[in-house]
Amino acid sequence: MKKHVILPLLMIAFPIFVQAQNNEVSPENSVKLFFEAFHDQDTTAMRSLTYGEISLQSIGKDKMGTAQISSESFDDFLKSMATIPKTVVFQEKIDSYETKIDDSLAHVWTPYSFFLNGKLSHCGVNSFQLFKFEGDWKIISILDTRRRNCGD
Repeated sequence: MKKHVILPLLMIAFPIFVQAQNNEVSPENSVKLFFEAFHDQDTTAMRSLTYGEISLQSIGKDKMGTAQISSESFDDFLKSMATIPKTVVFQEKIDSYETKIDDSLAHVWTPYSFFLNGKLSHCGVNSFQLFKFEGDWKIISILDTRRRNCGD
């Protein structure tokens, strides 16, 4: 008799469990929301998707071809975003998302192409590190590469 009751209950409960799992906020969704806010120049939304004073770094090459790393404070980044004139059209097109998770740490890797006023400016990869805090994935670090030779 117990088998006849348990199986139908499992059949009812399993789809509900799967649906609840699919509605959970993911690190990838947090990054997508960050880019939506970035394109809207919504500094308040960008700040809400981060945890504390996040690390922002870029890797590129100087005029001699030597690899360089630069850092920027998140506050300075937000100030610069707020001052971009509405006449300037920029878009960061994300090619794909690769996400790795271990407990409360996530890494999201996003190859991209950046367009300024419709022209390809540069390309590279974004590397987002996120921390799961009180059920939300918050960005704690962004590291990117920037290349002008995007066909290579």
